[in-house]
Amino acid sequence: METTKQLNIIMTTKLLKSLAVSVAAMFIFVSEADAFRPMRKYKFDISVNVSAGDPTSALQYYERPGLSHSTPPMVSDLYSEGMVNIEYTGLYSVRFESKLNKWLAVGGDISALRMTGDLYKGFDNRHRKSMTGNAIYVMPEVRFFYFTSKLSTLSGALQGGAGFYDGFSRKASAEFQIIPFSYTLGSRIYGRAELTFGTMMNGMTFGVGFRF
Repeated sequence: METTKQLNIIMTTKLLKSLAVSVAAMFIFVSEADAFRPMRKYKFDISVNVSAGDPTSALQYYERPGLSHSTPPMVSDLYSEGMVNIEYTGLYSVRFESKLNKWLAVGGDISALRMTGDLYKGFDNRHRKSMTGNAIYVMPEVRFFYFTSKLSTLSGALQGGAGFYDGFSRKASAEFQIIPFSYTLGSRIYGRAELTFGTMMNGMTFGVGFRF
């Protein structure tokens, strides 16, 4: 009698475990299936972002054709100037996009960064003054979507526009940016991580956005 009772307990325990595993598997399957459903349709997308890396054009125009820092000094160093102790912020941006269809969106990106440094004159490193430079970029954009699900997107983008500089050796220039991979997680409100290359910045971009 006791043996039968123990056997029933063992069978009931196994049944409950099997049921729990089945429910968990079903929950995972439903969740995964739900995640791959199409994302709710939206027309517009606005985001704020920050890029970290090397600001290629800004750094080039800010450093100036300057000191060679060679040993012994070159004669040209007597008449040259250059920037040292350069520091810069990340590239901060606001991006607006309009979704044209499932695979394509167009929009624009307005970005800004600031640089600070010390201007030196001649091979004796004579300090002239500390300087601050500001750069603003206006970049129209075309975005291509590789993959879209209910909770995530994978896309790439091309940007081309102009940069405007204050406190740099150049006042304006043509700029381009290539974003081969951009991943977002979230539906209406989302987070973004993307890889970016070009004349504005070589590095990574992170941001948050809202679709409506």
